Amino acid sequence: MPAALTAPLGGALRGVPRQYVAAMAVLVAAVALAVPMARQEGILAALWALGLAAGFTLQRSRFCFASAFRDLFLFGSARIMKAILLGLGVATTGFAAIMHAAVPFPGFGALPPEAHVLPVGISTVLGGLLFGYGMVLSGGCVSGSLYRAAEGYVASWVSLAGVVVGATFGAIPLTSLGDAWPIPSIFG
Repeated sequence: MPAALTAPLGGALRGVPRQYVAAMAVLVAAVALAVPMARQEGILAALWALGLAAGFTLQRSRFCFASAFRDLFLFGSARIMKAILLGLGVATTGFAAIMHAAVPFPGFGALPPEAHVLPVGISTVLGGLLFGYGMVLSGGCVSGSLYRAAEGYVASWVSLAGVVVGATFGAIPLTSLGDAWPIPSIFG
């Protein structure tokens, strides 16, 4: 076999670990994809960068809702659970601020038309149970499956395909199917 094929990377990059070279190639490709996005619409490049940063953070922190509960109950480690609770606190505060601006007088029961708040029914409970069962089968939540799919785990690709199929069917309005055993809604 020729020496050029057996050498790790050749001349200038000799001694540089392959994962660093791969990381730099991914970074160059990400920037190369951001340039046409920015030309088409400026916000797309910023959203692309935000998505990359979020994915990098998820992967490096191993952030997964299913593993947070698993680690808490099996190992007594609350590290990821604390991060989830902090995130929920920040999101709840932000949502409350946005809704306060959108609905200045919530006592009247008026919701903005873009809120899309639907009553809770048996389909919601069944969907939640199926989603939880799917998390157990796939070995993680959607965020965990996303970063594991990017790491090359084929089982996570199958999980994400299931998420896409489930979300597609979940987008079908269930009002046409009816809700045989509605659970009383907290919204009236």
